[in-house]
Amino acid sequence: MDGNAGTGGSRALVSLMLASFGIGTGEFVIVGLVPGLASDLRVSVPTAGLLVSVYALSVAFGSPFVAALLSSVSLALIAAWIPRQLGGRSSGIRRELGALRQPQIWLAMLVSTLSSVELFTVLTFLTPLLEHEAGLTPHGAALGLFLFGAGLTVGGLIGGCWGNGNAVRFIRGLLLLDAITLVGLGSLVRTGPLALASIVAWGIAAFALVPPFQHRVAVQAKMAPNLASTLNQSAFNVGDALGAALGATVLANGSGYAALPWIGAVVVCLALLPAFLSREDSP
Repeated sequence: MDGNAGTGGSRALVSLMLASFGIGTGEFVIVGLVPGLASDLRVSVPTAGLLVSVYALSVAFGSPFVAALLSSVSLALIAAWIPRQLGGRSSGIRRELGALRQPQIWLAMLVSTLSSVELFTVLTFLTPLLEHEAGLTPHGAALGLFLFGAGLTVGGLIGGCWGNGNAVRFIRGLLLLDAITLVGLGSLVRTGPLALASIVAWGIAAFALVPPFQHRVAVQAKMAPNLASTLNQSAFNVGDALGAALGATVLANGSGYAALPWIGAVVVCLALLPAFLSREDSP
């Protein structure tokens, strides 16, 4: 391999990693702050959880402007290190819009949205869930968030390594695993250490879905790669907003935090419907 090509590829990965880290930090950091924000703002925890919905909607509909301002360093690195010619051709906006008429693209985005709804229905209120239901101290709840983040990292690596084959089959299997881990969390939430183990398993299953989602959309939208990938991120963030709102609604109507994993499992089961309606990738 050419040494310059190898260095350029490494730099490209670093720049994309930094951009992903910035987006992920902005999206997930609020989760651990929800109880403190509720106390400081003198509102209920469900109301404070709606801050996640506000953030997610701002990303879904204003991401081009926010990204240009919340990622300037990453943008500069991407511009400097990502090869300008990747073997593809740019498509006109009319051509890209026309390609989005394919039902398979929208089925993939629907699965992405519903999986995000499931994730943020529980994750938004994970800290009070661990404190009130698992009986953990604030430090113990912080450990739970750390373990969940470790699960996300492992899941992302698994999805990236194994999700580029038949993405639809992989997604179906992961959705089933996701539902099982949420049922496990709902059943074991009051058992302390076992609850933490369930959170790790859930994090792995939930985030292993992300790379095959992106792959699926990219394969189905070859004629509209730019617009489709952007819309997929918007679909994910719309799901974030809906999930936080769903969790807040469940809590505001009198259900306890322990109900949230079960609600998430139901949403995952709903996501299985468009997943099984999706056409499998050609070998």
